[in-house]
Amino acid sequence: MKLQYLVILFATFIQVVVFNDSVANGQDHYSIFSVGLADLEHTSVTGRRFSAVTLVRQPDKYLLSGDQIVGYSTRFNGAGEAGSSAWIYTNGSIQRIGLIGGEYLSATGQAWSRATNGSLSQGLVYGRSISYLNGKENNHGWIAQNGTTQFAGLNDEDHINRFGQRYSIVSNHDFGGRVYGVARNFIAAGPGNSGQSAWKYDNGTFTDIGLAISGTVRNDGKRFSKILRINKSTGFVIGQATRFGENPNENLGINTWVH
Repeated sequence: MKLQYLVILFATFIQVVVFNDSVANGQDHYSIFSVGLADLEHTSVTGRRFSAVTLVRQPDKYLLSGDQIVGYSTRFNGAGEAGSSAWIYTNGSIQRIGLIGGEYLSATGQAWSRATNGSLSQGLVYGRSISYLNGKENNHGWIAQNGTTQFAGLNDEDHINRFGQRYSIVSNHDFGGRVYGVARNFIAAGPGNSGQSAWKYDNGTFTDIGLAISGTVRNDGKRFSKILRINKSTGFVIGQATRFGENPNENLGINTWVH
């Protein structure tokens, strides 16, 4: 038996029509149900809800033959909106994903998480949440896999500032389930001196893959790497790193690196 899903987007909710291609008495059978978070946190005091789809199992946007849908639902604080929550629908059940609670809930009750991409055939979804630690907003990348969400980025002392804050973005993945992104580094002291490190996630481990050799590390330790391209079949990565001179403000161009 094969099921097909038709996702219909409305202004305030999502309807999914499930077609069963088995035929009884010459009639196709189907069912219709809504998808999205519908608890009190995601319903305003006036009964308003909003959900949207961001990722489906198959590449066709509207007609798909899979069993997973990823989206987000708006959070409410009374009658007003208070951010959004990411979710994944699988085989009739819906689960909230993303980074939740603690530093991901502001003093005013705001929380924001959304999925940005992934590979549902590999059970992989990634996205970003906002951290409100010490009253400042920072993007935190995350990876959701096998029902568990984890922070995605570099978590050592070079990538955590003196206030305990971090910044990371997930940018891409390959066919082997590896995930790639960038994280802000705080090696150089002082405002405006943060750099950037490229990273790779592979089988539970995050690795700094940017270039850190003579010429690409400033006298005070600052370095800046970014990812340009990824071969999704092999995991081969091409990136660039800024070259620094003796003067802190001196830029000597760019080095290309591969991983």
